[in-house]
Amino acid sequence: MLRNWWQIYGLSALVVLSSCSVTKRLGPEERLLNKVQLEVLDGIPDDLADYEDVLRQRSNSSVVGLRIPMWFNLMVSTTALEESKRRHAERGKEPGGIRWWLAERMGEPPVVYDALLTERSRMNVQSLARRKGYLNATCVSIVDSLDPSRASVTLQLELGHSWTIGE
Repeated sequence: MLRNWWQIYGLSALVVLSSCSVTKRLGPEERLLNKVQLEVLDGIPDDLADYEDVLRQRSNSSVVGLRIPMWFNLMVSTTALEESKRRHAERGKEPGGIRWWLAERMGEPPVVYDALLTERSRMNVQSLARRKGYLNATCVSIVDSLDPSRASVTLQLELGHSWTIGE
């Protein structure tokens, strides 16, 4: 039984946040980008963070495994948010209010899978590996889209041997 006020508020917040459908704002042909993962098949690159910096598309951020910022964004109706922005603009004010704060400051919109951005990420990772001296580096993108509303991307980087001057 819940005896403390913080347990009741915490449970209420989880119920409200879990009631928001993640894919409710996606179009019929759009898929939520569930995960972007970079795998190095042979060898360990100098700094994996450099390779992650050139990715063109990343999935939504998560807090303790939950996509709470995206849920904050989904709690606000898009029509109500646009109406609020319009009213503020008519009055000559900066955007603001609780809806704007939840959607824009606390929240982030769902990231939609884009095949072009995935291909650009693949080429960027491969190009960066070649600039670092792995001239035979190849990168392959694998898109897992078994779920019709979600997609996961895995970039597999095969470095090969590092070339040095004089070889």
